Amino acid sequence: MIPGTATAGNLFDRDSYNFKESGAVVLYSRTSPDRGSVRHSPDATIGEMHRWASSHGLQVAGKFIDRGCDGRRVGPKRIGLNNAVAMAVAMQCPVVAWHVHRLCRMPHKLQRFGCDFVTYHPLTMPEAEVNELTCQLVCRDRKQAGQRIGRPGRREITPELREKVKSMYRRCSLGDVGKIYGLPKSTVFDIVHC
Repeated sequence: MIPGTATAGNLFDRDSYNFKESGAVVLYSRTSPDRGSVRHSPDATIGEMHRWASSHGLQVAGKFIDRGCDGRRVGPKRIGLNNAVAMAVAMQCPVVAWHVHRLCRMPHKLQRFGCDFVTYHPLTMPEAEVNELTCQLVCRDRKQAGQRIGRPGRREITPELREKVKSMYRRCSLGDVGKIYGLPKSTVFDIVHC
């Protein structure tokens, strides 16, 4: 890997990464603001990762911790992460973290760094997190394309639609009428009661 460059594929888990090329790792941990249980303290996770690296014949080039840092940002306030990356680039080895969220809440932000990142735990995300990340990426792409983000514009309520809604409301609930005509319940209520 050429220092100062990063590809889209610079995030791995420990089972899929080839450590033979570097033979060394830089360990990194982070605690969130106002958090830090004894079970997942940065010192405990660094210790566990250090034992793992030693048992696999990997040299630990350095250990870095950011305490009380927000995982959504990867800027100058993340001194530990920046120092870990600088050492990893100099040593041409990866930065190893306990979990992807200890590195960054939005993994695509790691692409700007010139080193590989490896997570101690497998790179799996609950479906809700995958959906949230997908939504964030789609919104970013739409903003860049100049498209509108958010709720669609209000649908024009024509006299014909108004009569259909009133007629259907005699047989169905507000929610069912809304689903049939693609209207929110509040709009159906306004049509029926105004």
